[in-house]
Amino acid sequence: MLPTVVIRLREGAVLLLSAAVLLAGCGGPGRTAQPSQPPGAVLDNASLAAATEGYHDYVVSEVGQLETATKQLTDAIRAGDMDKAKQMLPLARVHYEHVEPVAESFGDLDASIDARVNNVDNPADWTGFHRIEKALWQDKTLDGMSPMADKLDADLVTLKSKVAGETYQAAQLANGAGELLNEISTTKVTGEEDRYSHTDLWDLAANIDGARKCFELLKPAVVAKDPDLVQQLEARFTDVAAGLSKYRQDEGYIDYSTVGEDQRRALANSVNALAEPMSKVAGLVV
Repeated sequence: MLPTVVIRLREGAVLLLSAAVLLAGCGGPGRTAQPSQPPGAVLDNASLAAATEGYHDYVVSEVGQLETATKQLTDAIRAGDMDKAKQMLPLARVHYEHVEPVAESFGDLDASIDARVNNVDNPADWTGFHRIEKALWQDKTLDGMSPMADKLDADLVTLKSKVAGETYQAAQLANGAGELLNEISTTKVTGEEDRYSHTDLWDLAANIDGARKCFELLKPAVVAKDPDLVQQLEARFTDVAAGLSKYRQDEGYIDYSTVGEDQRRALANSVNALAEPMSKVAGLVV
């Protein structure tokens, strides 16, 4: 039985305290007091953990959809079905563009899947989506493309395996969103990305969607620290979406070669206006 502690107060009053109470207040035998966490710290940690886990699931899902859509593309190539292959190429690539920063982190694998001809030392070694794009739109033949289709399928199996075990930090989501937006300004808006098919607007929209996903996942943590920044980002994402909507056609987008220089500049400006506040997010989630 624990002893009772007697504390004498003024005026002769006596206060009896159980030792159990005293021990509890001190954290118990052998325990050290835990430092208090600032308000919102536990919530922030939980929000960031949910964001990174959510991003892992998103990447795995997108790569799975990429593999499925690409299989329809490569099956069409092996069957010599030019129209089906043309239909499927932009539909498949949007899933790649959603998570491009992750794919790029695997070095040579990204080059094998998505390099442009000017990014390879020897054009004879060129593989991936853009090699197939050239065959479809410029060469106008699928002769000799079956090995390219097989290689692309195999590379995506490898990509799927790699992303399954990846983990992420919150800052990677923020920086990845910034990379997607910067890529639009440097390569997408110029028209050099899809120089044969002119399906650049599909890629551009997919990059925006990928950046938006990162933002949405991080938003619960960011809004607790800077609600004005969140409001600004939401407005900028809306502006970019409105600008892109002008070029919608059926289920996709118009031929980018028909988009004039002034229109391209307006797109770039709206994306740059989004990229500037997006660059502040990483500092809030580290």
